[in-house]
Amino acid sequence: MDDLKRSFSYDDEKITFTMPAEPEGEYKKFSIKIKLVVPYKDRREFKEVLYIKDAEKVPAGQVYQFDMPKEKLMFISIDLSMDGRAKPLEIKNIPAKYKYSAK
Repeated sequence: MDDLKRSFSYDDEKITFTMPAEPEGEYKKFSIKIKLVVPYKDRREFKEVLYIKDAEKVPAGQVYQFDMPKEKLMFISIDLSMDGRAKPLEIKNIPAKYKYSAK
């Protein structure tokens, strides 16, 4: 799953997700739901930006882009679900420039 975490890149306008090659075929069996998590008042807000229904059908190297939110990112949540069982994965190693800090 580490290559899934490394498959994001960032700039001031966009977040890019590139479907990685499948190392052991683990996440390719899942549907993938990507949500950007941003601060909202005294809680967090989940903005769903991408839903890949059948990841097995997506070739490695396929690129998806979505707008960088106006708010800084707390983390990116990836829900992998197969047979109705979700395996949430959180990406927290976002570059400091785009990462929310409570300080």
